[in-house]
Amino acid sequence: MIKFKEYLDNNKYSENYKTGTLSMVRAFYSEYNITLPKNFKKKTRNDKKPLLFEDLPSMEEIRYILQYAKSVFRSMILLGVSSGMSTAELLSLTFGHLYDAMDMSEDSYNINELIDV
Repeated sequence: MIKFKEYLDNNKYSENYKTGTLSMVRAFYSEYNITLPKNFKKKTRNDKKPLLFEDLPSMEEIRYILQYAKSVFRSMILLGVSSGMSTAELLSLTFGHLYDAMDMSEDSYNINELIDV
C-alpha cells in the first residue's frame, strides 16, 4: 500500500484522485477483512499548496470557457465570478435559497411560472 501511494505521488495525480483511489483500495481490503496499517499521514491544510493570484483564471480564460459551457455550468460560473462565492458555497445552493432570495414560498409557483418571473 505504501508503494502504491508513492506511485500515485510520483506520477503527479491530483490530491482528489489519490485520496479517492486509496479509499477504494482500503474499502476493497476492508471488505475481505484484510488489516491495513493506519499510519498514513493525511495532508492537512498547512501541507497544501497555497492558491496564488496567478493561479486564478484570467477574464479571457473565463470568457473562453463560457463560450463552450452548457447553460447550467455557465450560470454557476457567472454566479461564482460575480458574487465571489466559493465552490463549496455554489455547490450547496438549493431551491430553498432561491425562494428565500426572491421572498416567495415553495408552493407559490410551478417551474413554468418561475421561468416567466
